[in-house]
Amino acid sequence: MAEASFMGCSVPGRRAGQTTGRTRVNPIRRAVARTRRVVARIRRAGRPCRPAPPCLGLARVAGSDTGDETTLLLVRHGESRAMADGIVGGPTGCTGLTDLGRRQAEALRDRFAAGFEPAVDVVFSSPLPRAYETTAVVAPALRCGSTAGNGILVHDDLEEMRLGVADGLTWTAARRRLEWVDPVVDPYSPVVEGAESRDGFRRRIAAALVDLADRHPGATVFVGCHGGTVTAAMAAVFGVGPEFAGLEGTVSLTSITRIDVGRRGGTVRWTCRRFNDAAHLAGTGPARPGLGQAPPHRHP
Repeated sequence: MAEASFMGCSVPGRRAGQTTGRTRVNPIRRAVARTRRVVARIRRAGRPCRPAPPCLGLARVAGSDTGDETTLLLVRHGESRAMADGIVGGPTGCTGLTDLGRRQAEALRDRFAAGFEPAVDVVFSSPLPRAYETTAVVAPALRCGSTAGNGILVHDDLEEMRLGVADGLTWTAARRRLEWVDPVVDPYSPVVEGAESRDGFRRRIAAALVDLADRHPGATVFVGCHGGTVTAAMAAVFGVGPEFAGLEGTVSLTSITRIDVGRRGGTVRWTCRRFNDAAHLAGTGPARPGLGQAPPHRHP
């Protein structure tokens, strides 16, 4: 099936120009309308609407131009036990993959082993078990011998949104017992006690990815991470501030998103080459519905 394209990223499952009933599908117009509603809600709440500088304030950063773009292969983890059990999966709540999650990771490993993906120069992972286990399953097929052991380097700032005192609780209990801030209404305040704000989370992820690009100019880097990591990266690609929601897309388990990061004139340049590619999951079985690590409003 042909795919529509949105800002260089394909929109799977819909033909370009396809209509639904009598109304033409226009994802750009729909996203703009949703963003305007969010901005109006923020203003009604009496909070300032502060557009971030391009690339979440990271357009000008220290360091010289390399002229080489770094290819980041952002890979979301497979289905986790925290997702299946409805647990807030931070460092305490995350206990790794389900059997289905391992099958999903193995399908991705086979895809790399078959030579359908570029050779990888270095492998990084989030410290959370679901991301590290996924990366460990795939690593033998990556043809990467640049580091010792299993070749996986852990970068703490690739972790999913940190949810403070909610970590380890069931989502049902977390909703019932804790006071949450809707990040759509207030993206600058922690979403719950001890947690990050959506603004802080997006800035952390953008800085971590720029750090990987600076440390490995011109390389292809496998990044085992989370759905929130990918959507935060897409916010950097679009150059939008934390008030803007709904433009980043939905991220499938073990999907591949390719983002190239480079410098021109001291400015960090972000380019999305591929988004949410999960073709290898055909035949692995449907994932159970789960909230992952999103706070109980909308995904950060």
